[in-house]
Amino acid sequence: MDKSNYIAIGKILGTSGLKGWVKVLNYSEMSGRFDEIKRFWLHTDSGLQGVLIEEVDETIKGPVIKIKNINSKADAERLNGCEIYIEYDQRVQLPEDTFFIHDLMGVKVFDAKNNPIGEVVNVMTGAGNDIYEINDDKGREILVPAISKFVRNIDIDKKRMDVELIEGMLPEDED
Repeated sequence: MDKSNYIAIGKILGTSGLKGWVKVLNYSEMSGRFDEIKRFWLHTDSGLQGVLIEEVDETIKGPVIKIKNINSKADAERLNGCEIYIEYDQRVQLPEDTFFIHDLMGVKVFDAKNNPIGEVVNVMTGAGNDIYEINDDKGREILVPAISKFVRNIDIDKKRMDVELIEGMLPEDED
C-alpha cells in the first residue's frame, strides 16, 4: 500500500492497563483529535494495516485508545512504536496560513528578488514560533523564523516559499 495517500497523525507509545489499550502520541497536539476517527492505519513491519477504534479516552498525558481485536496487554505491546495514519483526504482543515509540516518539506525557497535560496528540509517547533530549516545548493543550513516579517508567501500547490531575509541570515560564501 502506498503511504503517499496517507498522513501520519500519531504514534503508539505503549500500553495502558491489561485489556489492550494503547497510549498515543498525538502529532497535532489538538485535543480530541482521535474522537471522530473510527478507522486508522498502522504502519507495521507488514506495511499499512487498517484497524477500527472501539473507544478513545483523553487523558492529561494524551489519548489512550482501545483498538478492536486488541484485547490484552501482549496484543497491545506488539503495536508499540507503530505510526498511526489516516487517509489524506480525512485530514483536518487548517486555518488560513497554517500548514502541515509534511507539506512544507521540499518547498523551494526564493528571496525578494526571486533568486533561489534552497529548500525546506525541516520545521522546528517549540514554545515560540516555528523555524524553517532550509538547505541551500551547497548543503548549508539557513534558519528562518516562520513569521510574516521574513516569510512573505507560501504556496503549497506550487511548492514555493517567498522570504525576505535580513543581513546575516544567509551563510557567507567562502573565498
